Amino acid sequence: MLDDLTLGLRPVAERVFGKRYGDRWVDVVSSQKEMETGVSSPADPDDPQFLLNAIWFHWRETLGQTLGHAERNYVSELRATRNRWAHSAGKPFDGEDLYRAFDTAERLLRSVSAPQAESMAKARSQIGLENAIAAQRKRKEAGAQAPTAGQPAAGLPPWRSVATPHPDVSAGRYRQAEFAADLAAVVRADPGLAPEYGDPREFFSRTYLTDGLSLLLVGALRRLTNAGGESVVDLQTTFGGGKTHSMLALWHLADPAVEATSLPGLEPLLAKAEVSGLPHVNRAAIVGTALSPITPRRVEGAEIRTLWGELAWQLGSAGALDSFADADREGIPPGADALRGLLEAHAPVVVLIDEWVTYARLQWGKEGLPGGSFDAALSFAQQLTTAVDQVPGAMLVVSLPSSEIEVGGEGGQRALESLKH
Repeated sequence: MLDDLTLGLRPVAERVFGKRYGDRWVDVVSSQKEMETGVSSPADPDDPQFLLNAIWFHWRETLGQTLGHAERNYVSELRATRNRWAHSAGKPFDGEDLYRAFDTAERLLRSVSAPQAESMAKARSQIGLENAIAAQRKRKEAGAQAPTAGQPAAGLPPWRSVATPHPDVSAGRYRQAEFAADLAAVVRADPGLAPEYGDPREFFSRTYLTDGLSLLLVGALRRLTNAGGESVVDLQTTFGGGKTHSMLALWHLADPAVEATSLPGLEPLLAKAEVSGLPHVNRAAIVGTALSPITPRRVEGAEIRTLWGELAWQLGSAGALDSFADADREGIPPGADALRGLLEAHAPVVVLIDEWVTYARLQWGKEGLPGGSFDAALSFAQQLTTAVDQVPGAMLVVSLPSSEIEVGGEGGQRALESLKH
């Protein structure tokens, strides 16, 4: 875990520390720490102790310009984890401690868009599975030793034969985190993703179509077939209110590899929308928790810095990104006309933006970010909504939180208030 953490953090540290202290940042940081503490320690950016200490003691001047208190707490916790690993011989980590360490490392790496977050997530999932199996074993052992409270009534069938549990529950593999909707994981088609979320038919067969979700899907069917419907939809509910689940429904509805008429439960909605099906629909999904305004995303040899660059790449790959190259490099949104051209070239098209506040609050009060400024993000929001409204067959769906837990401080509150408008 510490090796992968170092691999993920070092490029970020080299960029932000180099910008602050120059090419000799390692020596500068090391000498400053020695002056402040009187303790000399090896200056090695491949050493997790050096890297975590450098980030912690120079937080305000470096990563603190972009990240918040939660991310600094991750650094603090990982420093303690590293010290325990190095100095607590004979006191191994238990399963829960391991899970917590990998989870914290994954969260820190995701905050800077480090690719090592994916390997951290896989390891965390495996540890969670082993923890669940161990816990089930303990419960069985305890149950075997417990006295029998009573005998079942004659002829009464076992409850498991009446209500068959999900295989994950029967096998002791059930973890609540695996049943939390994650749009980014679905878009990436992560291996091991539960079919309840990753497979369109399985998703709709397991999804109860509430009145609100039905209304959203009917509107999407009409908009994507030029038969009416709203062009821009704001999904604003409390935490756990179904925003991401609704976006997953739209993502699977617009899957070009699946006929909408083959999805379970959609026949009444097709009839209500007065459409027989959907044409080939292009899709783009931007998830704020999976991206960072301080770390460009590199994919297939391309560097993507901004949300508008990400949108262009998802809809038109390298060709569309090239047309937005200047805007993406400078962190300045391309304008409604350019966005309208992009959408027209790929209509019918549905654009989903989840967790935008999480992304935008990292831009609050910061300048010179690769992903652009806070004001640039708001300009892009206005340009995009204008462009979508002008393109027949284009639909934009944005999720905004209404819970203070999700908003996250002054930057999040300002981002929410601005994006709501």
